[in-house]
Amino acid sequence: MHALYRRCKQIGANANHAQCHTCRCSTNLAMCLDCSGIFCDSAGHLNGHMDAHQSHQQLYSYKLQRLVKCSKSTCNVTDIRELLICQHCLSRAFDKFYNMYKATWSGAGLKLVCNSVCCNEHFMWHRMNCPNADVDGSAYLISKDGSTLKRTQLSEFLF
Repeated sequence: MHALYRRCKQIGANANHAQCHTCRCSTNLAMCLDCSGIFCDSAGHLNGHMDAHQSHQQLYSYKLQRLVKCSKSTCNVTDIRELLICQHCLSRAFDKFYNMYKATWSGAGLKLVCNSVCCNEHFMWHRMNCPNADVDGSAYLISKDGSTLKRTQLSEFLF
């Protein structure tokens, strides 16, 4: 994990020049750490890449400036297909912490987004405390049957 964190720190240091390898867009970016490809999430290039390369598991979020992993600090789950997120709670965070005039998140909002991603084991707590967690079975970032890849965006909050 230390080598992975070191690599993410280096990626963050060079983030100013990052562009999608497909369309040269510079927003909503993620880097696939398995192949070092940079893809934008808004145009569906990230989804296309994840669909075409099922073995690729780890992503770096340029928006959050960090590895997308379980928020529990002692947990080593980094496989994007094993991570869950509560869309209801993220929508509430968006309403509270996103500035529509400046199109920016507050620091507290970004921290909340980072802390809302977790593995199934650590998502159990959220299921017990949030009545809307995983109500429709859509908590996985990439659902087990691959249906999430039919959407254009993987997560507007993370990338």
